[in-house]
Amino acid sequence: MNLFAREALQEGRKRQSSLTDFLHYTFENPSSREAIPVYENMLFILALCRSNQADMVLEGRDLFLRFYEYFASVGAFGVYLHEWPQVRKPMMNMRILIPLLRIWLDYRHVWGDEARKKLEDLLVRLSSFVDDLKLPPLQAFQKQVFDAVFKQTQLPELDPTIAHSTMDWSEVLTVAPWLGKEIEFPWHEGLNLYAGSYLHELQRTTLLDLFFGKGAREDEITPLYGALIYDFPYICKVPEPNKGWGADSSKTQRLVFLKEFQPVEARLSPGFHLFSYALKENELVCQETQMGFSATWENEQLICEFEFRGASELDLFLRFQRENPLFVNGERATYFELGDRLTIAGFTMQFAKVAGEGRVCGHFLKGNRRGQTCPKVESEWAVYDWQINVTALEKSDDLRLRLVLDGAPKSGAV
Repeated sequence: MNLFAREALQEGRKRQSSLTDFLHYTFENPSSREAIPVYENMLFILALCRSNQADMVLEGRDLFLRFYEYFASVGAFGVYLHEWPQVRKPMMNMRILIPLLRIWLDYRHVWGDEARKKLEDLLVRLSSFVDDLKLPPLQAFQKQVFDAVFKQTQLPELDPTIAHSTMDWSEVLTVAPWLGKEIEFPWHEGLNLYAGSYLHELQRTTLLDLFFGKGAREDEITPLYGALIYDFPYICKVPEPNKGWGADSSKTQRLVFLKEFQPVEARLSPGFHLFSYALKENELVCQETQMGFSATWENEQLICEFEFRGASELDLFLRFQRENPLFVNGERATYFELGDRLTIAGFTMQFAKVAGEGRVCGHFLKGNRRGQTCPKVESEWAVYDWQINVTALEKSDDLRLRLVLDGAPKSGAV
C-alpha cells in the first residue's frame, strides 16, 4: 500500500458515516455531511481494497454491493446517491469506470462469485452507457484505455494536446500506468509547479498536485483521489508555449503570458490568467478580463500594456506571505503612485502612463483572486493573497498604462 493509497484511506475514514458506512461529502457545501457522492465512494472502496487487509477488502465489497442495487435498474449513476434514479452529469460515469476497473483487475478473485459477477455486469453495462455518450477528447482517450484493458482492444497513443490544465493531467494520470510508456508531464521541477497553460487554473488542489507532493487544504477531499495513483515511468519537462502565448523558464523562474488579449462577451473561467510569473519565493499573476492587454518579453523583463477603456482598476496577486510586504522606493508602504519602484518577494515592478489622461494611484492590501476556491472566503471572509491594486480615480477612455516587471534580483534591491 503506497503513501497515496494510505492517505486516501485516511481521508475516506474521516468522512465515513457511522450511520450509513458510506463516505459523505457535498461539493456545493463542503461543510455539509448530508450527501453521498458516488464517484468518491468508489474511490473509497478502492482505497479499502488497497489496504490488502481482509476485513477492509470485504468491507469495500459490501459497500459496492449496496451501490450495485441502485445501479441495476438504471444502468448508470448520478452524482449523489439520493438523486437515484436520475442520472445527472452522465459523463461522470466515465470516471467511475477507472476505480472499478482497478478493483476488477486486482481484487475480483477475493470478492467471491456474487460480487465478482455483479462487478463484471456493472463494468459491461456502464461501459456500454458511456459508449453512447459524446465524449470530449480527454474522456474519449480514457475510454479507449479502459477498452484496451477490459476488452483487450488496441491501446491508444496519448496526444498531450488534449490536456490543458492540472485537472486534465490528473485524468491522464489515472490511466497512465496502463499506457506502458514514459509520460511527459508539463511540470517545473525546480519550482515544483505546473508548467502548462495558465488559462484556466484555479486555486484548487488536484490529483496532479498530490502526485508531485503538494498538500490539499483541510476542506478539500482531494487526498481521496490518491487511491488512483500507481507506479509508472514519467519525466517532467517544461513545454514550448502554446500558440498566442509567450514563455520563459530557468531553474529559478517560470513565466507564461498571453501576447495579446481583448475583452470578450463570453464567460471566462475564474482561473483565467493574462500572465503568471513564478519565482521560488512566490508567484505573481494577473487575471484581468475587462481591459485590452499586450505583453512582450524583452531584456529579461515582462513589459505589459493595459488599455483601461471602460474599466477603472486592475489587480495583481501573489500568495500571502507575512514575511513579504511591499516596498515602495525602498521603504515599506501600502500606497504608491505611477513611476514608483515596487519590490516584493523577489519581484521588481513599475507602472507608467503611456497614453491618455487620468489620476492614478495604487494600494497594497490583502485580498483574494477570482480563482480562489476555498469556501472560507465566503463563510469566514478569509483572505489568501497579497493584492496590488491600481485605480484610475479620473481618466480618459484612451488611458493606457505600462507595467515593467522584473523577477531577477537587482543590486541593492530590498
